[in-house]
Amino acid sequence: MFEHFENELQAAGFFYPPQKKALMVRNIRAPFIRAKMTEQEVRTMRGMIKTLAKGRGRHLGAKD
Repeated sequence: MFEHFENELQAAGFFYPPQKKALMVRNIRAPFIRAKMTEQEVRTMRGMIKTLAKGRGRHLGAKD
């Protein structure tokens, strides 16, 4: 899920300035790690990310 989310954020130009990307990634991951999400919650989050990416016409997935 993290990789998918981060790839979509990268495609959207979220990581600016680029030199702060590592810190931003850590800050994004922290609340999800603390949440101890269930497998179903992770699937739901991935679906949300996928839908948002499709909505802006830049989904990175290749199989849909």
